[in-house]
Amino acid sequence: MAPNFSLCADSASLTTALNQLRLSPILFIDCEGQNLGVAGGSLSLLSLRTSSSPRTTYIFDVLAFSASDIRPLFDLLELPTVQKVCFDGRMDNSAMLHNHSTAMANVLDLQLADVASRAMRSEGMEKQLARLSGSPYLPAAEIVSHRAQYTRLHKLISLGNTTKEHGIREARTGGTVDHSQWMRRPLPSSALQYAANDVYNISLLFDHFCQKGYISQSLSASSLKYVRLWSDAAPHSSGCLSFSSYPSTRGPRDLSARFSDSDVYWVPQTPHASVFSFDISRKSKTLFRLHGRCRETP
Repeated sequence: MAPNFSLCADSASLTTALNQLRLSPILFIDCEGQNLGVAGGSLSLLSLRTSSSPRTTYIFDVLAFSASDIRPLFDLLELPTVQKVCFDGRMDNSAMLHNHSTAMANVLDLQLADVASRAMRSEGMEKQLARLSGSPYLPAAEIVSHRAQYTRLHKLISLGNTTKEHGIREARTGGTVDHSQWMRRPLPSSALQYAANDVYNISLLFDHFCQKGYISQSLSASSLKYVRLWSDAAPHSSGCLSFSSYPSTRGPRDLSARFSDSDVYWVPQTPHASVFSFDISRKSKTLFRLHGRCRETP
């Protein structure tokens, strides 16, 4: 059965939702929008699910409210006393920060927890490299020829693939949504259900990770750096969707010396020319071009 949700698109429903959300010590969060988090993009829906029983999902139609009316909701997300749990919250936070002057505090990003869990699940170096070489974005020959450069790189996977990999049978499929239509109103019920499914799956993944012991004490600090990657400026997307906020340096470098354990994450952005990765311990952005060479951005 599809997860239930309450749509909040007027002042009465907003007030009711806020009263319930303030009682929950943990909030599961996910956002939808047009080019979400990218310069020129817009936030359309903000989905929140309570941790208190009975768990309830609220979907806020951001376009239905004035900036002053919806401000109490964003204030809640900035409270350090309320933990926010997301999955790859980088663009969510970028959209809220640059469009609504809101930076999430006290965050756990389950995408990082998934990467950390691989070692706990006895995934060794060969499996780690196999994940990279199994991608259409990175030829296996590149991994073999430059193995040392990739030993601390981790492939990220989507929320749906993460729930599958961890065997969470209760997870709901997102369905098909036209992501170019998030700013249109009225939104079809399928789009609202898509948003509700995502935040529901995040809550299931959190429960599973807690049960398995995958939520480490250091995850909160790492997550805050991760979701605030684009705090300086929203990224710009090129035609091939690789982020280009920072110019490349003049020549290729061996980046392996800059990598610190469990801090480097590899993110495929496009099947064409490049993938994006970064070292969150230094907040340095790194653009890997698929020519067997690496170029670093400061």
